[in-house]
Amino acid sequence: MESIKYWVPEYPPSNFILITGEPETTGEQKAQQVAEEMYEELATPIYSVSIQKINKMDIAQAVRQLMAILEPEEDPKYNCLLNISGSLRIFSVVGYIVACLTQSKLVSVIPGYDEFGNETSVEKHIEIPILPILPLGEEYLKVLSAIGPGIDSLDQLVFLLCPQCEKHTQEYNSERARVAYYIDLLEKIGHISRVKQGKTVHIQLTDLGKLFSK
Repeated sequence: MESIKYWVPEYPPSNFILITGEPETTGEQKAQQVAEEMYEELATPIYSVSIQKINKMDIAQAVRQLMAILEPEEDPKYNCLLNISGSLRIFSVVGYIVACLTQSKLVSVIPGYDEFGNETSVEKHIEIPILPILPLGEEYLKVLSAIGPGIDSLDQLVFLLCPQCEKHTQEYNSERARVAYYIDLLEKIGHISRVKQGKTVHIQLTDLGKLFSK
C-alpha cells in the first residue's frame, strides 16, 4: 500500500487491478487475503477496484492473461502503471515482459531491513527502465495472424493470404516468395517454429509469436 500511495500524486489513478495467482495454494490463500484487504482500503466512489488472477506456474500464459486484462485499459487517454512491489519472482518477470510489450511504466521498491534481516520499511521507490520493443509491421502481423493455430505447408499459408492466387501463375510464385521471406525472418526472431511431421513441415507460432500476434 505504501508503494501505491507513493505513486498516486505522479500517476493519478482511475482504477486499480489487483493481481493474484492461480492455481490456489496455501501461500496463494494468504495473497488472496491481502488482496481483499487492499480492495477494502482502495475502494472508494472515485476508484474502480477489481481482483483478477493469472497463472503463477506458466510465464507465457501469465503474460497473455495479464495483457488481456490490460487490453481494455489501453485507451490513449490513459497509461497503465505496473507495480510489482513485493511480487513473487515469476510475477516480477511477467510484469517486466508485459511492460516491455505494452511500453507501460513499471515500478517497484527497494525494501529496508532491520538488524535481524526482517523487512521493515521501504528504502526507495524506483521506476524500472524497460526495453524499447518496436511493434511488428503490418505484413508481419498478417502472416502471424494467418498462421493462427498452425499450418501444414507454405502453400497453405499462401492461399490463406492470397485466396485469389492460382498455383503455377506469376502472381502465385511472387506471393510464395514473399511469404517465404517473412517466414524465414519470423523464425529467426523466434516468433514461429517449423516442425517436420512425416513428409510435411508444420509451421506454428511460438509463445512469443502468440504475444505479438495478439
